[in-house]
Amino acid sequence: MSTPDVRSRAAGCLLGLAAGNALGLPLEFSLRPADPPVTGIDAAELRRPWDDDL
Repeated sequence: MSTPDVRSRAAGCLLGLAAGNALGLPLEFSLRPADPPVTGIDAAELRRPWDDDL
C-alpha cells in the first residue's frame, strides 16, 4: 500500500472510532432493567444447538 492510502485508512479508522464513541456515550452508563435469573433448563432447550453461530 502507498503512504497516502495508509494515512487515509488510518484517518477513516479514527473518524469511525470517534463517531462510535460519541454515539455510544449516552447509553454507556445508563441503568438497564435487570433480567430475571435463570433457574433451570427446559428439556426443549437441550435439543437446540448451544452455539448461536450454527
